Amino acid sequence: MPRSIRSSATSRESPRRGAWTQADLRVCYEGPDRGRTTREEQLTDNDAITTTLLVIADDFTGACDTAAQFAQPGAPCAVCFADRLLPEAVIVDTESRHLAPSAAAERTRLVATAPAFSTRSVVFKKIDSTFRGNVAAELEALLRCHPRRVALVAPAFPAAGRATVAGRCVVNGLPLDRTEFARDPHAPVRTSEIASLVRRASTLPRRPVIHATAHGIAAALDKAPAGSIVIADASTDADLDSVIAAAPALSRLLLVGSAGLAGAVIRARTAAVEDPRAAGAVAVRRGPVLGVVGSLSERTRAQLARLCAAGAAHLVTVDCLPDDGIADDAVALAAETVRANLHAGRSVVLASPEKRHDESVDVVYLLARAAVTALSGTAAPAGLFFTGGETAVAVARSLGVERVDVYREIASGVPAIRLRGPLVDIPAISKAGGFGEDSIMIDAFACLEEGRCLQ
Repeated sequence: MPRSIRSSATSRESPRRGAWTQADLRVCYEGPDRGRTTREEQLTDNDAITTTLLVIADDFTGACDTAAQFAQPGAPCAVCFADRLLPEAVIVDTESRHLAPSAAAERTRLVATAPAFSTRSVVFKKIDSTFRGNVAAELEALLRCHPRRVALVAPAFPAAGRATVAGRCVVNGLPLDRTEFARDPHAPVRTSEIASLVRRASTLPRRPVIHATAHGIAAALDKAPAGSIVIADASTDADLDSVIAAAPALSRLLLVGSAGLAGAVIRARTAAVEDPRAAGAVAVRRGPVLGVVGSLSERTRAQLARLCAAGAAHLVTVDCLPDDGIADDAVALAAETVRANLHAGRSVVLASPEKRHDESVDVVYLLARAAVTALSGTAAPAGLFFTGGETAVAVARSLGVERVDVYREIASGVPAIRLRGPLVDIPAISKAGGFGEDSIMIDAFACLEEGRCLQ
């Protein structure tokens, strides 16, 4: 009998809201401390990733697509949440992208100084490759924690069409401020100048900012004073490899970038290190899939339309006015429709409407409620699919997920993951809104339905 998924308590407050304090950063040890190093040196063959590297991401999909760069066969990369730290985790999701800058900075500081991670010698601030969120405030927080380091900012993600050209962020050949990201409803980006973006919302006097080409990075880092910021141009993975190769000991830097830079870090290693405790047994599941789509990205909407046009999943839209009674009815109706489709062996997608009638309605919260209600007490689907970081983390936290193991990428920026918690253990695929080809949802659903996600 397939086991069902039970949800953890879901409060009226959205899981991504609220301030955390040091007391909230409790560490769950699942075994003896594995030891850490404070050696000031580059990653070497004998350095276990979990004892030298800390990656701090500001959203769930970004944490997962970066973790995919560090995953190795037989050794998935562990991700945890900032309010429940796991000492074996390589990546921590602070869920701070849409917080006020001061709150985001404080959450980042609490993670960086937590006992579980404070001795990690290589610190990587994972940022959105289009600079959404509190990039400047979180960078300042980490430079305060590591005042002797130089911030090396290399946000390019060539596989996703993101490049840095003459110090400017370019997306698929266009300056950032001429793309859909300039119209993001939560965090619009108004300039493509990276120097301006990394200083935005800063609470400290302006730090020295140095721009360098990929081949001039060694000289730039050599003359950069402690606490300064070096911005590296890169248009290809080879450029990013040159940036890492030219860098001094990574423990003297604060690495700032996207999954593209993370890939360059792991390619610089000459051998992979496996962690046999990380994975555990993975049961192969086959059957219908539940997708949850909260992103309003134009690319995501095109992918969703193609999935539905192909008949690969039944679409259920969750939309309502800001009235508790109507909201409850909408959630209950959506959950019942999802449950009926899954019971009949059909994959289904819960989605927010393309045009939202009222911005005061927390549609992500409603999507999470509908998904968890549908899954509670019924046989678990073969897997889950998410697009939109807020959506993914809202569902995951509502299900009681404490740890995310990232196994591989099924496409660039689209990781295959395993959601784990006391009441849940299920394969999933997550995708940032702006990533993937038009057919990616069709491919992801097929991967999950056929049980190939974690293989």
